[in-house]
Amino acid sequence: MTGAGDKASILSAITTLKSPLADYIEPDFGLLNELLRLHVLTRRQANDVRSQRTVFRKNDALLDLLTSEEQCVKFVTALQRTGQHHVVNFITQNGGQKHNLIVTYLVNLLYVKEHLLPVIPVDSNYDLPPDPTSSFLVAEQSSAVEPFQ
Repeated sequence: MTGAGDKASILSAITTLKSPLADYIEPDFGLLNELLRLHVLTRRQANDVRSQRTVFRKNDALLDLLTSEEQCVKFVTALQRTGQHHVVNFITQNGGQKHNLIVTYLVNLLYVKEHLLPVIPVDSNYDLPPDPTSSFLVAEQSSAVEPFQ
């Protein structure tokens, strides 16, 4: 997370994920103090966030103050330092979308292995490169999945 592209993607991810992030951030146990220490927030801004009545409103107020890539990178650092790794993962995995792509990819590979490979003749020259963007409709999915060997 040190390149300019990474920083821009963090700002974009935080902006895109603002609403669900408000459900996961814990502002009251060191985060605001860490953001003060990192010069992300002023004392006045931190007090304004603290004055909100609910955790969700505090988080909304906090996220509204994050407007630059530098602030967002420091915000992620503050989350890590206060043990909120689940929030960091949520941001860096784009709200779970990267994880969903991996799961979809693995399901697609299982579909190819169990449904398509048995019907392709052994002497055929078909190449089946894995394609994580493809989507197969799987009518039934076995609960016991064998790993590839």
